[in-house]
Amino acid sequence: MGKVGYEELFDRLLRFYRENNWADWYVLPDHVPRSTDSDREVEFKVRETIDFARLFVRMMPEDFVAKAVGVVHGRTEEQVRRCVEAYAEMGIRYVGFGSFGTSGPNGTINLVSQRSLKLLRLVQTLAHERSLRLHIFGIGNPSYLIRLAKAHIIPTSFDSAGWWKAGGFGNVFFPGGKQLHITAVRSTETTLSGLEYHKKRSGHECTFCSDLKLLRRRRMMRILHNLSVMLETIDQLQGRR
Repeated sequence: MGKVGYEELFDRLLRFYRENNWADWYVLPDHVPRSTDSDREVEFKVRETIDFARLFVRMMPEDFVAKAVGVVHGRTEEQVRRCVEAYAEMGIRYVGFGSFGTSGPNGTINLVSQRSLKLLRLVQTLAHERSLRLHIFGIGNPSYLIRLAKAHIIPTSFDSAGWWKAGGFGNVFFPGGKQLHITAVRSTETTLSGLEYHKKRSGHECTFCSDLKLLRRRRMMRILHNLSVMLETIDQLQGRR
């Protein structure tokens, strides 16, 4: 995000992880490629991510590797394969995929493109072959979860604050539908009757959207409603497996 340099991130994480050994998992520092980076810049960042991960593991206590999560980056199949193989050689048993395309301010919004899906399928295959767990970083709304499931990509875990950010910016989710901006009426979909239609269409009901006028006015109601929809979508997808 341009707020801190990679070397400073490395030092901060090293110090923080050494002082806080209570967590179940620790994500290793990674040098994140951007969609605007050249192929040469992406290759440099992939190499640096792997090299500094090795250094980081060596500088931590011996038992740290069992709780480390290595971040897989790359624009090509060879690059993501190299990441997974390097982490497996280090003894790391949990890898996370983070190389989605990005958009928005500072490249903070992940996009699930056909290319990233292809790379993610390969990472999932490589992880399964090596009995590694697979995490997916930055999946922010129910439609992405559904798209991954349709592509037969089932991670061990994922994380995102997308539901929180969306609610903060006036957007809400409904299962199986697109994101709707509701703090201003811009289409029939975002009128009260339009929102009621989406509730009935999806069969969704939660405490936080029981009063649609309140949902429109209150940020925290939208945030908690979005979280409820995310959890409901996960339950639905798990029921199909």
